[in-house]
Amino acid sequence: MSKITHQELDPSLSNEIKNKSNFDGNYDSLNNKPVIPSKTSQLENDSSFETTTGSQE
Repeated sequence: MSKITHQELDPSLSNEIKNKSNFDGNYDSLNNKPVIPSKTSQLENDSSFETTTGSQE
């Protein structure tokens, strides 16, 4: 079985290989990570969903 070199690939694929991400797989290495709230009360109700407090009888 012969190996295919990057020169034999479609030129657009070759560019994707050259421009690959340098992400190391560690989540702590990411920049601009989203903040995930630990409580639903920390979320903004920007869709005007109906909310209630206490018990419903």
